[in-house]
Amino acid sequence: MNKQILIATFSTLALLLLAPFYAVHSTLMAPIELAVALPSMSSISLVSNPAIVDNITDDKGLGYPDSRKVVRDKQGNLYIAYRNKYRMESALRYHIFVAKSTDNGATWFVLNRNRPIENTGDYNQRVPSITIDTKDTIHVVWYGLDAGHPNANDRQIKYGQSTDGGKSWKTWTNIAEITGYQDETLWQEHPVIYADRQDTLYVVWEGRDSEYKNGQIKFTQSRDGGKTWTGWHSIAPDASTYFSRPTIVATHDSATLYILAYAQLGKRHQIVWTQSADGGITWAPWATVAPDQKDQRHVSLAIDSKDQLHAVWRQQSDGLFANTYTQIHYAVYENGAWGAAKPLSEAVAYQFFPSITISDNDQVWVVWLETATASGYPKEEPDAGTVYYAVAVNGNWSSRLQLGHRDKAFYPSLSWNPYTKLTTPDIVWLEQENALDGPTYSIHAATNGNPSRLALKNK
Repeated sequence: MNKQILIATFSTLALLLLAPFYAVHSTLMAPIELAVALPSMSSISLVSNPAIVDNITDDKGLGYPDSRKVVRDKQGNLYIAYRNKYRMESALRYHIFVAKSTDNGATWFVLNRNRPIENTGDYNQRVPSITIDTKDTIHVVWYGLDAGHPNANDRQIKYGQSTDGGKSWKTWTNIAEITGYQDETLWQEHPVIYADRQDTLYVVWEGRDSEYKNGQIKFTQSRDGGKTWTGWHSIAPDASTYFSRPTIVATHDSATLYILAYAQLGKRHQIVWTQSADGGITWAPWATVAPDQKDQRHVSLAIDSKDQLHAVWRQQSDGLFANTYTQIHYAVYENGAWGAAKPLSEAVAYQFFPSITISDNDQVWVVWLETATASGYPKEEPDAGTVYYAVAVNGNWSSRLQLGHRDKAFYPSLSWNPYTKLTTPDIVWLEQENALDGPTYSIHAATNGNPSRLALKNK
């Protein structure tokens, strides 16, 4: 009996101590700060007092991982890249926009006089990825059709930049034009751009070509700030394997590049990786990160101050719910090897689309989406879900904490911000709004203690 009383007493004390830190709310967060219950972990303010910036009807305006959507320059200005419908000439098509905040996210405005940053005509553009270099030049890549490539899926990788904080934008270019299109699907898709500390730009994406009918991971780079680009090539190509949705990081001295993606190996997809020690000229053969009998997709990657890699992805769960729920798994690459992958939280729903970043003091942050239904698993097309995040310090993960409204969110994304020192990262995600004329969506941003909302509807 004494033992039972002692256990109950300690349990009560623990709940009282942790309750202020681990509250999870089912409605929009009040303007408070939630602190994770470890002394070295910082706090993050959640959404309050939203500011309205723009209007969209695109539920994939912030898709997909690992194409980062938010960056911050050295002056603290914020930029968010997204997709929205716009009538450039005669037809309503998807185009690429960038919004800016000069007051840490309190208010926002759409750059280029509320127009897209590209002028591709009446051709759909998709899935932007944004980065910023040490000179505060903004770089954006995406994929889409154009007058020279107008047919169905003949999508090419496009690039634009601004050297003046978004006041003006360089005319877009196809930076890796790939010929040989013969009505294939998924011709060139899902680019990710990364700027290293020496201002070399790297772009990776998935795509077919005249030699490889299965999509390969393709690579190009620029050493002159985006003026010219090297000829594209496929990374460690394997004609029998289809590769999807890559991401890339570089060590602090740029001596080593790492690429992660997922590949179809037999009847399941697995997270795979490769590295280059010569600036991207040659690459190691692809290898699995955490081989498993369960499907793995949607990888996100970050690198810390010790050049250790941190990766997250979604994977079917083990145990009782192995045939239903999915979980976000996490693994670290250090001392030349990948550690064992572990789930971030319990399997209580379907977990999709993780995004990871490293902030000051090597804090690891992960944000993801949870849904009550399978949402088309394993391809995942959610109608909406709930955004959660967790923080790790010294290997200890916090409980998952909710961001924004329950059951209304899509595609959360964290910033990389390699040149600014922030104790909390910048986070953006999409939420569904109620409207009489059809669904509309708003971009929400929690930006280092000053949360805001970009409310988006159709133009």
